[in-house]
Amino acid sequence: MVEQSPDGLDRHRLLVAKMDQLARAEDLQQAVEQVQWDLVIVDEAHRMSAHYQGQERKYTKRYQLGQALGGVTRHLLLMAATLHAARVQRTSRDPDQTAAPTRPI
Repeated sequence: MVEQSPDGLDRHRLLVAKMDQLARAEDLQQAVEQVQWDLVIVDEAHRMSAHYQGQERKYTKRYQLGQALGGVTRHLLLMAATLHAARVQRTSRDPDQTAAPTRPI
């Protein structure tokens, strides 16, 4: 960590926090955003995805947390052992060609 934070988070060499706790507690999220982190590791990162409701993209609090953490860290490592179930959209008229694999490789 580089900068000093008013909450004293910069005094800790390692911070372990629950994703949902940070996403829902604005005061904690603001405190974390006051420090420049060397590395942030997010487990279960697939839970941070946005989703569509009709044609409208919805940004969850977890997604917004990921955006915020990406702005205050030098390295952001997102880990997910669960495949993301994003919708596959066709990119051409060829029915065999899709934007992403439809099954695990």
